[in-house]
Amino acid sequence: FGGAMVWALDMDDFTGEFCKEGKYPLISSLKKGLGLQSGECVPPAEPLPPITEAPPTTSGGSGGSGGSGGSGFCAGKPNGLYADPDNSRNFYSCLNGQAFLQSCEQGLVFDPACSCCNWP
Repeated sequence: FGGAMVWALDMDDFTGEFCKEGKYPLISSLKKGLGLQSGECVPPAEPLPPITEAPPTTSGGSGGSGGSGGSGFCAGKPNGLYADPDNSRNFYSCLNGQAFLQSCEQGLVFDPACSCCNWP
């Protein structure tokens, strides 16, 4: 998941006069940060067909890795976010014994105190 939240869109510089960064600098920064500059984010021409079956499940016991990273890292751990012991920029999202490796943006590290990416 990813995204952005704006508390008050009416605070954007609609005329481009106040910030001297052109019209809509807040919206433009959000588009750039979310990778939407190229305009490639368009809905499909036809609606996708509904999924009528559950995807096949893998044989499993308890634990293991379902995402990318760490064999058995989440085995026995409650659901949540955990720092990667080998790389301070990475963290694991554990869900029902499955590990999903995620990374903070360049220059940030995972902070277990807030379960978020933070400045070092």
